[in-house]
Amino acid sequence: MATQTAKEKRKLNGEAGASGNGDRARTGSGPRSGDNKVLLVSHEITRLLEASRDGRLTERGRPDQFDGVYREMVEGINSMLDAILLPSAKATASSRKSPVGRSTN
Repeated sequence: MATQTAKEKRKLNGEAGASGNGDRARTGSGPRSGDNKVLLVSHEITRLLEASRDGRLTERGRPDQFDGVYREMVEGINSMLDAILLPSAKATASSRKSPVGRSTN
């Protein structure tokens, strides 16, 4: 799922033709435009969950595809992933540098 189809890209950008809402999805002026934005963020979060399940732990959300609070949500998820995964990666790298069976003192 590393590459996106043109329709998926339009959908993430809220462009016409992605959801059948035409300009309402892009401008956010429709009565359900908030629902559409939540749905798009939900799809991005699902993409990250699938990536983590597949072992692609360096995958991050794409905040540049969202505005306002939705951008902040994706940036927050990325920060959370970094806070959880970076210490683990550093510990793994450190243990690989230590010779097996030798004290590091």
